[in-house]
Amino acid sequence: MNSRGSLNSEELEQRSHGIANAELDASNLPRSAAPWSELVFFAHTFDGYVVKPSVEALQRFANEAVARFRSSGQLPTGLTELRTALFAEQRRDHFTNMGGDPENMDFIHALVEGIRERVLSSDASTDPVAIAQDRVMAAFDRLVVEYARWGGCLYQGWTDYPEGRNYLGPTIWSERDIGLRFCMELEKGVVRERPYGVPDRESDPS
Repeated sequence: MNSRGSLNSEELEQRSHGIANAELDASNLPRSAAPWSELVFFAHTFDGYVVKPSVEALQRFANEAVARFRSSGQLPTGLTELRTALFAEQRRDHFTNMGGDPENMDFIHALVEGIRERVLSSDASTDPVAIAQDRVMAAFDRLVVEYARWGGCLYQGWTDYPEGRNYLGPTIWSERDIGLRFCMELEKGVVRERPYGVPDRESDPS
């Protein structure tokens, strides 16, 4: 950090790598009212395409988020959606070169402060959709870590591929295998609201 309190290029580069929701803390959050030249790096620590898997879907989500903020001051509720919205602004800058537009910086700073509040506050969101999204994102983050530990792209599974490092992996054999392991990670984050064997009164006519 230089004498004016802003981050130097090396520090910004170090902060531009992916950061899972669970890894966010005061040390890797951007400064309040930081310029876009710093925030763009933080925005890129999250892959919003995991949540909105096309340019069109991400753009639609971003435009709706901005419109809602302009009309009512409301922001996306959960940490995952807040980071997706910030990532969308980074992509908007990439495609239009309009990053740091003064007319939009209030929205961007509001997103960052919303992220800060979610990360540093002990109060969890009460929005069931936001809770579900954050749990799904946490499961995905854990799966990515495990995938890297298993060997990542070295487990490609093509027996006739000429790449010498390629071989059938002992853990990931198919897309169904990935789906199963993702479900297993989801299950780890589930808080059971009642014991097994206790019926749901609303669904049990007896």
